[in-house]
Amino acid sequence: MPLINQHPTNHSSKTAHPQPLKSRVPAPQHQDDIFVPLRQWMEIESKDEYLMQEQNELILRKTTVAYGIIELLQSAHRSVHNATAKDLQRACDVDNFAVRISGEFIEENDIGRIEGVEMISPPSSLRMITPYFSSSEFFGEDSKLVGDYLEVEVTPPSLENTVISAKMASADEKMLCHLVGALLYDLFIKGNHHLPKVGSRRKGDANDSNGDEPLQKKIKVSDGGSYVSLLDVGLSSSLHLLVENLIEGDCSLETASKDLHLLILDPASFLFERNSLEKSNEATASLRVKRSKLYGREEEISLITDTFCRVTSSGESEVLLIGGFSGSGKSRLVESVCPYVDVADGIVVSQKFDEIKRANPLLVVTSAFNEICILIKEKSSDEELHAISKQLISVFGTNFSILSQALPNIMLLCPDSAPKSTVKHDQDNEINSISLSFVLQLFMRVISSKEKPVMMFLDDLQWTDVISLSIIADVLTDMKGSSCLFFIGSYRNNEVLPDHPLFEFVGKLTSGGVPLKKLHLDGMNSNELSSMISDSLCMLPRHCKDLSDMLHEKTNGSPLFAIEFLRSLVDRNMMKFSFEKRCWTYDLTQIRSETVTDNVLHLLTIKIMSLPDNIQQALKVASSFGIFLDNTLVECLSNSAKYSDIERNLRHAVSGGYIEDNESGYKFVHDKVREAAYGLINEDELDQFHFNIGVELLSCSTGQKMGAIMFPMADQINHRVPSLIESVDLRIDIASLNFKAGKKAMAHSDFAKAKSYLDTAKSLLPEDHWVSQYRLSIRLFLSLGNAAYSCGDKGGAEAALSAIIIHGRTLDDKLDAYYFMNAILFLSREPERALKGSLDILSKLGENIPTSVKSNEILDMVGRIQNKIKEKDDDFLNAKEADNKNFTLMQFLCQASALTQFGQNRQNPSIFVFLSCRLVDISLDHGLCKYSANGFACLAFLLIGKFKNMQDGIKFGKIGLALQKRFDESSQLCRLPSFNLCYYGLIAHVTESFQSVAEQLRRGMDIGMSIGDTAIALLNGLHFIQKAFAGGKNLSVLLNDIEYQLKLCDLHNHSGSKAFLSLFQQTISQIINKGEYVTSTEVLDDIAGAGYQDVVFFHRTIQSFWSGHNDRCHYFAVKSSCSGASKLLGIIAEFYHGLSALQILRKKKSSELKWIAKNSLARFKELATFSACNYQNKAQLLQAEHFSLEEKDQGARDAYAAAIEASRASNLVHETGLACELAGCHCERFGDQKSALNFYLQAKQCYDDWGSQMKMDSMECFIARLSADIEIQ
Repeated sequence: MPLINQHPTNHSSKTAHPQPLKSRVPAPQHQDDIFVPLRQWMEIESKDEYLMQEQNELILRKTTVAYGIIELLQSAHRSVHNATAKDLQRACDVDNFAVRISGEFIEENDIGRIEGVEMISPPSSLRMITPYFSSSEFFGEDSKLVGDYLEVEVTPPSLENTVISAKMASADEKMLCHLVGALLYDLFIKGNHHLPKVGSRRKGDANDSNGDEPLQKKIKVSDGGSYVSLLDVGLSSSLHLLVENLIEGDCSLETASKDLHLLILDPASFLFERNSLEKSNEATASLRVKRSKLYGREEEISLITDTFCRVTSSGESEVLLIGGFSGSGKSRLVESVCPYVDVADGIVVSQKFDEIKRANPLLVVTSAFNEICILIKEKSSDEELHAISKQLISVFGTNFSILSQALPNIMLLCPDSAPKSTVKHDQDNEINSISLSFVLQLFMRVISSKEKPVMMFLDDLQWTDVISLSIIADVLTDMKGSSCLFFIGSYRNNEVLPDHPLFEFVGKLTSGGVPLKKLHLDGMNSNELSSMISDSLCMLPRHCKDLSDMLHEKTNGSPLFAIEFLRSLVDRNMMKFSFEKRCWTYDLTQIRSETVTDNVLHLLTIKIMSLPDNIQQALKVASSFGIFLDNTLVECLSNSAKYSDIERNLRHAVSGGYIEDNESGYKFVHDKVREAAYGLINEDELDQFHFNIGVELLSCSTGQKMGAIMFPMADQINHRVPSLIESVDLRIDIASLNFKAGKKAMAHSDFAKAKSYLDTAKSLLPEDHWVSQYRLSIRLFLSLGNAAYSCGDKGGAEAALSAIIIHGRTLDDKLDAYYFMNAILFLSREPERALKGSLDILSKLGENIPTSVKSNEILDMVGRIQNKIKEKDDDFLNAKEADNKNFTLMQFLCQASALTQFGQNRQNPSIFVFLSCRLVDISLDHGLCKYSANGFACLAFLLIGKFKNMQDGIKFGKIGLALQKRFDESSQLCRLPSFNLCYYGLIAHVTESFQSVAEQLRRGMDIGMSIGDTAIALLNGLHFIQKAFAGGKNLSVLLNDIEYQLKLCDLHNHSGSKAFLSLFQQTISQIINKGEYVTSTEVLDDIAGAGYQDVVFFHRTIQSFWSGHNDRCHYFAVKSSCSGASKLLGIIAEFYHGLSALQILRKKKSSELKWIAKNSLARFKELATFSACNYQNKAQLLQAEHFSLEEKDQGARDAYAAAIEASRASNLVHETGLACELAGCHCERFGDQKSALNFYLQAKQCYDDWGSQMKMDSMECFIARLSADIEIQ
């Protein structure tokens, strides 16, 4: 490997005939560094054909070497060399340095990579270090060629805390700087291909006035040529001034080092300006503002990244709220962190609320979640997408249409779940704000995780509303705690008043335990502003510090204000670009003396007012749509005569820097620019201005284009509605437009906006609209009732529906209103009014609903239906669908049936029986529909419970299930939660495993919440707890499920479900650790008062049994009336009652107890024939206890073994433990202590898996006692 010569005098001999590097340097065997004397390197670089074509790269390479030279000189003074000023002056010789390069040197343009610089005397070495992030992505889009060498390592290093030689004398230091400047001048002038003729320096050169002696007389050019200014050879003013300052002795080495480091970091601004500027002239020169670069804010960036890392490690959501004035850099701060989150495999989504579109904020929220689907699609592998799709379908099931209604882009993740057919609107499945929150919670539980966290940024929260913030808070405070969401919101402090919903949002997050931090952004400090001004002017910070200090004083460090102030100086010729000096020039005294506004909005307004009228008009029109103008709108406006030239004018505005264009449309560069443009519209003409735009759009848009611009078109027109619209036809047209916009907003789950559109449509209708616009009025008021209720306006919903009921001409026209009104009453805790309304409609439809039904009449109805079923062939499930008349009849029968079943109307259950039978009867005679499924499920419940007809009951239940699946598949409608509750809650446990039934009920709860039917949803949840408890679910997990449901009960004010859940909470807590929760007396009284005292006795039965109090268990079981052929609570109580009776019989004889034990065994043997997975183990355990009581040892052992095996096969861990415990007791009674000990150990493990510390402690006592006895023996 070639080495540098240690004697500088020998270097010159090697440079007489420089040859191309490839021919002169032998190719190394390894990619080791080679050393080239600086003089020789300068010759080689100047002759290289590639670098002759790539001047920018040549300049950058020389600047890199210059930086290395100065760093070596500084270090020599501070290192063990302890070099003096005289030593360093002698070192400033071109032959005292060498350049270290690396490369393979195979290709002609392989000029080698600069790895370092060597200094011969004092001997020192400098190595360049290139950070991994050297990319234009981190330095701004303007930097196409980015310097690599950002750090250096010098050997020997500078000494810290070590006494070095005395500080250089001023004259010595000045001479040193002069020599360094001369060396750098020689470095940059050598080989430059833009050298002018000698004496060509133009008058007015900046150097002409520098000092008494011309600069060219102060230095000697190494090759003996004449002095030429670096400006004349095309180098930048920054480099020229740096070298000049060094030669003059006006710049220290430390300052020069900082300057060179900045030149290398950002060559596009400070080294390469010539190429872009020589094509311009003074009149067209402009600032180079780097909009994408963030200045300062290191602490704020650290806070954001630390919070994100915490979210990814904990898996728990957090919130950061950023406040500050407009133009303080809130948005840019967050945007600067996005690349890091993206690299960390996070999902970054951002949306912006808009002052103009502030009536439509919920659309911004749903758009943010909708955008997540696109990003997941882009960032996930096929395997990951398949897993996500599978999980989403598992969570939402056949009710996927609920999710796709809220988030249409979900079809990108689950394309196979697209609706197979178009179906008419269905009020049973209407989505509202409650359901939207729950749908988004479920969605985020699937989508977000530690591995794929989501960062959501919503800008300008000052323009949002209560509903939007409430939905975001619901997702963040998800009581399941399953989302991994980092939410960032920004807002303007001065525009958030004390009554703003943001404060309620913060309160909800705080009470929900979501970690929240607030960050306030003030203006930049003087150094940060200096960097920004330096970049904008392409001048080193110290060269424009006086200007930046003045700007900081004037603008308080506001980035936007400072830049606009700077632009205003350029516009008013108070700052000019000098092509002589290749830099901006200004008179600071003149600028200070000018009276300049302290309001950035005023600056922008003046600037826009200076534009031609057509450009101003285009900006006004664009501003009236908000921060962004979609291309579709531009196209439609261009088709109108009034705005035909808008696209051309917008492009002029783009070139002026007021707006940006992309493939989607045009966006203002900042809110303040839009505000300035909007402020130019005369306030008295503002409504008319918007109205004219909207009418132009309405007149020239049709079909798909109208659908795409419906919202902005309606928003523009509605500024003027309805005051000055005189034309009746136009009023009707605009009313129809608002009706369509309202329907579309409902489809997008934006309920507040939908109500606003529909209210506007209503206001435009003529006074006689129930006559002249009857059909429109019916549809409009029905939609208005729906939107009002979805917004929580129950009074408004009832008023709209009542108007239909009053003015509707026929019953058919009123039916939807009646049905929806009854549903609202039920959900509003008025079940009696709802039931009365439903029965009244049935009467009007010709159904005679009796006030009570005798038992023999019920028997006749049921028998008749059974006979009809027997007469049907196997293709019955594919029978025709009911016509509209019978569909409506069954719809109201199903509603009334549900109201009697779940609406706290238990005093007359015969009505429920009659309605269910009638629903099935009509289905058999006139065709099937989705409501038929509920009828068959209810009838199945009656057959099993009331008539003890298990076989037919199970058959009818399966028919109902098959019908439900049929109509779900054909319509993609939501599975009715009431069917889930009826079938899975009351029937399915007779045939299907507890675990599968529990899962369906959990899904039924999710479905109910997803469509806003919270009452039925929470009843599904209550039955889920029952079945999960019966299925042996881990008690701690089950307790968490109960706590989650209790929170939902509080949130939605469902006291009924809460009371029953509280009882389960107490029971499970008792079994876990002898009780942490105690059900209050008030709750018990409420339950008893509602006719559910038997449920209280059931829980007392369970608590007593597992606590080992058999007498108490017997007492409460006798008092309980839960027993019934299909009531699971009664079946469970009967099982434990039978076991307790057998235990008591060991102590005393009782014919009653014998009967109870015998009857319990017979009952579970029968149940086992229908569902062995749920009841076989119970029958075998009861049989084992009978054998044990009768002292039939072997029979008992066999039965215990069978019970244990059956329990394990059915995953009933608690009953496996119970069977092992009772088997152990039996073995111990028969003296088989080792077998007993083994059974107790197994029982303890099962109880551990179940989560019962109380039972584990009990088994531990048994084990300790037996172990001691065995050890004694």
